Amino acid sequence: MRKTRKIFTIILFIVLLSGCEADNSNKKKDKAESKGIRIVPTTVALTMTLDKLDLPIVGKPTSYKKLPDRYKNVPEVGQPMEPSVEAVKKVNPTHVLSVSTIKDEMKPFYKQLNMKGYFYDYDSLDGMEKSITELGKQFNREKKAKELNHHLNSVKANIESKVAKQKKHPKVLILMGIPGSYLVATDKSYIGDLVKIAGGENVIQDHSKQYISSNTEHLVNVNP
Repeated sequence: MRKTRKIFTIILFIVLLSGCEADNSNKKKDKAESKGIRIVPTTVALTMTLDKLDLPIVGKPTSYKKLPDRYKNVPEVGQPMEPSVEAVKKVNPTHVLSVSTIKDEMKPFYKQLNMKGYFYDYDSLDGMEKSITELGKQFNREKKAKELNHHLNSVKANIESKVAKQKKHPKVLILMGIPGSYLVATDKSYIGDLVKIAGGENVIQDHSKQYISSNTEHLVNVNP
């Protein structure tokens, strides 16, 4: 049990994109800023990524999670799925970033802003790595993006080497609470992908969607 917990603890570091130390380049005038690029990430994951890429932002998502100290004084623009059009307009952005998981929900938001939507794939670790590469090219941070992906791959390889020695794989049920109900996560979700990497076996084998509805009787029968 302790070994399993240790592996999942390491996985959490991947989720938080930790371990990549920022250099002192943020003390200099930022290239993105000097080119008039004003970025607003609307999710915590994107905000954490931009920090690791050493990029300034002019707006940040409203969240109970601790965001990087460098963004302490950056104004909030609202919840990830319900950002405030007024708050975003107020910071005069050139790029407002979101994730492909909520692309359909965000279309009306971008329409009100009269701006192009930028969506990045954070549905799996592989998707996140490709998005990091894309962000690096988009905002002239290719070297930083390469370093971050190298770090993530190193952590992943370390975890997979430990998983290969496991004789038992825990049967895992992933619940996501929503108002008045809950959904279960499949391997197609980001957290489902992390569970698989960490050596867990998802008891929900539906691969058609990231999240699906279920009933208590079925969840009891799959015996997580």
